[in-house]
Order: sequence, then structure tokens, then C-alpha cells
Amino acid sequence: MALDARKEVGAREVAIVVMPLLTLLASAGLLFRSLPALESSRRDDLMKAVKPPHSLDDVNLLRQVLTDYSDGNAVVVAALISNIYILMLSFAIPGATTLSFVAGAVFGAYRATALIAFSITAGASLCYLVSLCFGRALATWIWPVKVRTFRKEVAKRRGNLLHYMLFLRLTPFVPNTFVNVVSPVVDIPFHVFALATCVGTLPQNFITAQMGLKLATVASFAELYDWRVIAFGVVAGAVILVPTFLGAEAGKSLKDMDVAKDDDDDDDDDEVEVVVGGKRGNKYE
Repeated sequence: MALDARKEVGAREVAIVVMPLLTLLASAGLLFRSLPALESSRRDDLMKAVKPPHSLDDVNLLRQVLTDYSDGNAVVVAALISNIYILMLSFAIPGATTLSFVAGAVFGAYRATALIAFSITAGASLCYLVSLCFGRALATWIWPVKVRTFRKEVAKRRGNLLHYMLFLRLTPFVPNTFVNVVSPVVDIPFHVFALATCVGTLPQNFITAQMGLKLATVASFAELYDWRVIAFGVVAGAVILVPTFLGAEAGKSLKDMDVAKDDDDDDDDDEVEVVVGGKRGNKYE
């Protein structure tokens, strides 16, 4: 199926969106059931921790329980975190960032970054598809002015949407939830959206996973922030943006050259004169 945000959505497309969501819900239940039984007190801690909003105490409770589980069930715990992460992003439920902290604490920065990158890309992509099928009118009703403004910005950058989407993912100016929901509404192609999401969120994913390593030693979320890690994220973001910016400029220059060449060819056809038999005239006369 070619995913085109500008086409009408039929029953087949709706089914393709709904089936993964139902599968995720069912698999979440199966993953919970596959974990070893908990003592009643630990089970209460787990259920308290997974209910938003997440305080630091709740996040640490979740970290402790999942760390204990991961000793012999690392794959199941990773699948469970990813499953919940994808579901939260699919339905634009706030609080997914806390799972990034927990993943970093349980699996370490590098493995957690890979897990988060997959989960964010899959969850954001499902959110895009849900919005494509069901959310156009709702998004326009909730953010009428913002949607119009975003549509104009996308239209101006239609020839280089990947660079623009990477910029949105790498900078904090536009909330990711808004981008996920509104992208199909303003006709951003799915492949551009998915690629920009996967690549553009990598620095943020690493930062949050690295912060998760400090969960057990801090008294507030503010203490998780480390200027060295944030500086690394900024540099990594710049490294991602610079090649796309240079590519965009090169593409623009080539396009301008093609336009100029076409103009020159038109001028030659219209204005070049030749001398035939001592007379001057247009070369086609």
C-alpha cells in the first residue's frame, strides 16, 4: 500500500491501522502475564508506577521492579517497555519520556537508545496513520490556526521536506505530539515523516537514556540534566542537520542553474540573428 496523505482513506487502510493497534494491546497483556509472579506489595508498586502522571518516586518504583525482572527476563522487559511506549505515542498519551529514563536505567545508555529509537519511530508512525484515518477534522478543530500556519510552512518547503522535518525533530520549537498528529493533515509523505523521526530523535533518545542512569541518585527530575550530555546532543543534532542543509543548498543551486539555462536557451531561440545573403534576420526566417 502506498501511503499518500492526500488520498481518501478506505476500509483497507483503516484495517491496516487498526490491526497493529489491537495486536499491541493483546501483546501487552500477554507480556504482563508471561512475567514471573510478583509479591502483592511489588505488584501494587508496579501498578502505581505505570499510571500517569509520573512523579520521580513512581519512576523509581518502576525502575526497581523492571530492573529486578530484567535479570532473567531482559527480552520480555524490553518488549514490554517498547510495547507500552508505542501505544502511548500512537494515541498521543503524555508521559512516554519517563519510559526513556527507565529504559536507560535498566538497559544502559546505548541499548536503551536503540530500543527508544525503534519505539518512537513505530509509535509516531502509528500516530501518523491513526491521524490519517481518523484525526483530520479533530486536529483542525483543536489547532485551527496552528494547522493553517504549519500547512503554509510545509508548502513553502515542499521541495525539501526532509530537511524541514529533521529540523522540527531536532529542535524544541514544535511539540512532537503536534507534529505526529498534524503531519498527515498537511500532506507530509509517510516515508519522509518516518525517516525524519528515526534520525532526528536520536540525540534526544541518547540524552534521556543517559539521564536514566542517574535515576537512583537524584532527588528531582531537574538533577537529571547534565550539561555535558546536553552539549553532546546539540553537537550530534548539528552533525545531522549540516549534511541535509548542504544538500538542500546544492539542490537549490542546481535548480537555479537549470532555470537559468532554460532562460538562456529561450533567449538564444528568440534573439540570435544570422546573416544570409547580406541580410540580417532571425535564424528561423
